[in-house]
Amino acid sequence: SPADTAPAASIANAPAVPSSGFKRFRVILGTTTLSRYGIGGLLKRVGGSFEAGFWIGKDLGIHVLGGGVSESTYGLAEIEIVPLRLTLFRFENLIELGVLAGGHTDSPYMDWPRYLHAGARLNLNLGDSWSLTTSLRLSPGASIADAGLAMHF
Repeated sequence: SPADTAPAASIANAPAVPSSGFKRFRVILGTTTLSRYGIGGLLKRVGGSFEAGFWIGKDLGIHVLGGGVSESTYGLAEIEIVPLRLTLFRFENLIELGVLAGGHTDSPYMDWPRYLHAGARLNLNLGDSWSLTTSLRLSPGASIADAGLAMHF
């Protein structure tokens, strides 16, 4: 009888795939682009970057980043708050959107003194230990964009 029949399985009824646990550290290797005079500005330079982060909680992290382009290097420190996480089908936290705020060091190429910056980060998580990430940081007269592969542990 229909009352004795189990309901058909569907993606909507499937349990979410849980994450295996909270990971406190993140390391990102990537490329970076510095642009003087803001987004799409003149004097763009492309180089590499290394970022290390420590997560105080699931939604709050502290990061340091070093990068270099051509004949110039820079460093920055910032906090990241992740107010938005998107779960699709059975994949929790597949997409994350973070808000960044911090400060960066001098860069002879950029001709900027120590400034504060604000920005955003978009992560596409490939499971619990890896993600593709991109970010954009803006400060008066300059921008820093980067993309890379992140490892979480």
